[in-house]
Amino acid sequence: MPLGRAPAAVAGAAAGLGGMALIVTAMVLWLELPHELLLTASLGYTAMMLLILRYWPREYRRFGWANRLTLLRGSLIMVVTGSLLFEELVTHHPLLVTALVMAALVMDGLDGWVARHLKLATAFGARFDMELDAFLILMLCVLLVVQEMAGPWVIMIGALRYLFLLAMHYLPLMARPLPLSHLRKTICVWQVMTLMTCLLPWVTPPVSQVLLGLALLLLLGSFSRDIRWLYRRRKAMTGKAVAALPAGRGARAVGSWPSSQHGSHR
Repeated sequence: MPLGRAPAAVAGAAAGLGGMALIVTAMVLWLELPHELLLTASLGYTAMMLLILRYWPREYRRFGWANRLTLLRGSLIMVVTGSLLFEELVTHHPLLVTALVMAALVMDGLDGWVARHLKLATAFGARFDMELDAFLILMLCVLLVVQEMAGPWVIMIGALRYLFLLAMHYLPLMARPLPLSHLRKTICVWQVMTLMTCLLPWVTPPVSQVLLGLALLLLLGSFSRDIRWLYRRRKAMTGKAVAALPAGRGARAVGSWPSSQHGSHR
């Protein structure tokens, strides 16, 4: 999308970049952290900003306070992501990284409440929020590996959803919309709570490994259940039926940000 067609998105994203730069600069000066953290966090934020501009709907004239809150949460997530490249930072300042993660998790839901309260709910906002959730989960898994709370296998917790999306592009049967599932939602909440718990300083191996292993098994069971459901209905998803589906219709799908089967809360 040409930048001239998305002035609201450009202004909102640029303001967020300035805010994130201030946060990281304060951290670097106060705690004597590596100056390169500002670069790595900014690169992550720039990638997020480009995705926002790419999928920003032309008809949206304002960025909105709800999206600003989500953007602030994204800034915190990008700081955490940037810090993963500095093992010394993660090992010597684990409480700082954990505090940033906790702040991002606490803010999740606040943006949705603001959107509903101010009547700013959009499909783009819902997708923006959901993609940040998925990326944060993946980064939490990487963080736990860096902190030696578990082995590299724990990254599967965050990677499974992306593997599912990849399969959707190559297997037509995976494109069928999934029904709403309370079990799926419960397992998702359990997964996030487990990752949060294992970030706490008093939760150490082997307890963390057992908790994360259980979370991964539950998640594998959830995905297996959905794949089995899709396979049993594969005959109904052939030919024109698959071609007629808009992108991102699966309940675990990303698709394009402006459309989401998950419903919109912003």
